[in-house]
Amino acid sequence: MLPFIQVVAPTTLLRSLTLLIAAVVLKSVLFAIFEKRIPRSLAATFMFLGNVVTSIIGFFAAGMIGMPGTWLIAVPIVFVLSWFPARRVASVSKRWSAAGVAALLTTALVVSVILFSAGQAVIAANHLALYWTI
Repeated sequence: MLPFIQVVAPTTLLRSLTLLIAAVVLKSVLFAIFEKRIPRSLAATFMFLGNVVTSIIGFFAAGMIGMPGTWLIAVPIVFVLSWFPARRVASVSKRWSAAGVAALLTTALVVSVILFSAGQAVIAANHLALYWTI
């Protein structure tokens, strides 16, 4: 008899990937329709690429939670991936540099991972009241 996770995981993963693809396609189509400043094909491409980059960052976040050694690789890569949108923010805001914005985004991810890990540890120790105070 197969363990439950081996039976359920492929179905869950397939359903999750299907919904992710559907969401990305829907967001790309809607962005292409509503963004009037650039051609529709370019707008859809930008939205698709933005979703790919944020998904990569999400995979790194999961890796940072599950495998502590991933931090050494993930943090610099997330900083570099954050650099591209950070340049845009820095061009609009004269108070922030691109490096500052990228560092802020990377720090926000690291803090999020730390808080998630702490929350999981507290739940595993069955201290639910402490979980809600974190």
